[in-house]
Amino acid sequence: MRSWLRALSESGPGVARGLPRLFWSNASQHWGLVLFSLVAALGIWMLVEDQQNPRTQAVVPLETNQAIPLTPLNVPDDAILRDQPTVRVRVEARKADIDGLREGDFRATIDLRGVTPGEAVSRPVRVESRRGGVRVLSVQPSQVDITLVRAATREVPVQVRLVGEFPSGYRLKEGVVPSAEPSLVKLRGPADLIDSVEVATLEVNVAGLRDGVVSVEGDLVARTSGGNRVEVAITPERSRATLRIEQTFSQRALALSASVTGSPAPGYRITNISIDPPSAIVAGPKSLVDFLQSLAIEKIDVTGAKTDVTQTKQIDRPPNVTIDRQTVVVRVEVRAIECSTAQPASPCISVSYVIGPAFTDFPAGMTVEGASQVVVRVFGPLPQIQQLKAADIRATVSLTGVTVGTSTLNPVVTILPSGPPGLRAEADPLPVKIVPLVFP
Repeated sequence: MRSWLRALSESGPGVARGLPRLFWSNASQHWGLVLFSLVAALGIWMLVEDQQNPRTQAVVPLETNQAIPLTPLNVPDDAILRDQPTVRVRVEARKADIDGLREGDFRATIDLRGVTPGEAVSRPVRVESRRGGVRVLSVQPSQVDITLVRAATREVPVQVRLVGEFPSGYRLKEGVVPSAEPSLVKLRGPADLIDSVEVATLEVNVAGLRDGVVSVEGDLVARTSGGNRVEVAITPERSRATLRIEQTFSQRALALSASVTGSPAPGYRITNISIDPPSAIVAGPKSLVDFLQSLAIEKIDVTGAKTDVTQTKQIDRPPNVTIDRQTVVVRVEVRAIECSTAQPASPCISVSYVIGPAFTDFPAGMTVEGASQVVVRVFGPLPQIQQLKAADIRATVSLTGVTVGTSTLNPVVTILPSGPPGLRAEADPLPVKIVPLVFP
């Protein structure tokens, strides 16, 4: 061993290349020591294993409600087992392995060679372990009574059974029955059981299913006309159901819109209307809720107002729907009209004019359909307002970027130099219908 270590230390940079050669050279010279080390290590491992995870015996499966089903061998083609026998087995294995053994870890068979339909026989059971290290000691019971009967076959329709409840506001589409694919399946079993079957059912839990076409796959169950389960073979064992679901109840958040009656005091105007909260949740039939665009609020009176008006108002509820609140707070902001500083002592008033707008920037091949009028409000001291003429006001509407259809545009209002100074004008947005230009 010292010579081997000395050779290893003198290897220098070539230690990686020389290590395997040195190992096998010394192993061949000291094979007895190597063999002893391996045997000793194996013995220690087995000792530890026997202490921490000893071999023991038990009847499995451990759960009393589980058993190993029997697989019949050499059954005539026209015959079938009347009942499905099961067994349990006593095994020897490591304790950790026994705790995890299930019926699928074993294969239990019974040979029915030579047995004819209608004949009752008792045959021994053979069980094989599919898990390494597990030894079958005995079978419980070691023999079972078997009766073969004539096998019958029959096709039955697949019926979709809905269980659970749809989410609120959803249901099967009216007039559309759930379909199954395949819609027919083949049954095989004892004749009296086959005759008792009415349908093969596919259960679909509709909880959580929502709007649209939904496909659900599941196992089939043979049932009598009264809904009782019948244990027969079904081919194929699974089917896929297609459901068409529609939403009948909907809820949406809709904006609230407020309007006023009356006018503020002379020299004052409304600058803003705010609603708290600005929206409400509407719930009801989908056909009604989807049609709504906004919710109106009871009008608020601002007649003669010189300061802000804040009131609690009712929401106008459309028929056949519900709203999450009945009232909201509406605030109408009222401000004094800003007049020219040229004559600060003069009273400030407003006057409205209706004038025809001038359109500019026509898109190629388009024109404006119908006559348009713009309502212009002019603010300022009374002496200047009295001198103002409609001809002194110009409203210009640019058609840049518009397309065919109705567009809402903002007119630009100016007071011409010919008019009195110190006035301010504004106009409401103007709906304009744009149509293709037709040449005669």
